[in-house]
Amino acid sequence: TMTATGTVEVLMAIHKGMPQADGVLGFHFPCIPHILEGQYSVMSLNQNAGVLLKWYKNLFCKAEEAYALARGLDPYRYLIESSSDRAADVFVLPHINGCETPVSDPASAAAILHMRAYHTKADISRAVLDSMAYDLRQNIEALESIGIPVGKLHAIGGGARTDKLLQLKADCTGKVISTPRVTEAASLGAAILAGYGVGIYDDMSKAAEKLVKWDTTYVPDMENHKIYCEMYGQWRKVYKAQLDICNQDLTKSMWAAPGL
Repeated sequence: TMTATGTVEVLMAIHKGMPQADGVLGFHFPCIPHILEGQYSVMSLNQNAGVLLKWYKNLFCKAEEAYALARGLDPYRYLIESSSDRAADVFVLPHINGCETPVSDPASAAAILHMRAYHTKADISRAVLDSMAYDLRQNIEALESIGIPVGKLHAIGGGARTDKLLQLKADCTGKVISTPRVTEAASLGAAILAGYGVGIYDDMSKAAEKLVKWDTTYVPDMENHKIYCEMYGQWRKVYKAQLDICNQDLTKSMWAAPGL
């Protein structure tokens, strides 16, 4: 199972044979034939992953971004690394662009709940990152509930370059996560297919085994996983709690009028 994190986060599980249609459609999972005959790719989509982090950085972390750039650091990596070292007791619903899977609700909106005076920006930053992990876990559980097993996760994309983000995802989901040496795996996959197409390789699976090399493995910290299990249960309640507010067009209310 692959998790690709960039502007959005895609979770893709490869399933032998056609999955049950009712289960896939019930969670709005796209399902397409895999390049290997007889297998199918089943995908979930968090359309608020890197988008939410970018929005948060641009609006609330100008000082951190300037500090990072002045020292030749990547602002996103610096923001992630400077977040709290523990799971946040602030809850972020990441639906800044609605939600796609396992619930499809374009009207849903983002929210930050349970803030106290003692919370710091590091706590809020961690809550933003935790929300990505909770969304990932929710989609994993949906896949497994319809008979599509999810074992080790293979992480690619921009989100596969930051140890702290990968470790917290492992802790939250309880899944081992591995990263390949080439994190831009779509490009490597295209090269493998091209090699197969022109006859350099006569077997795509063997070509992949030869060319895909693994870099780092992140094993869940089970003590942190227990904490995340409790927090995840609370986070799951946030979406339902805000339904009455978000599923009405507040942009047409008096509060959206200029000057009010």
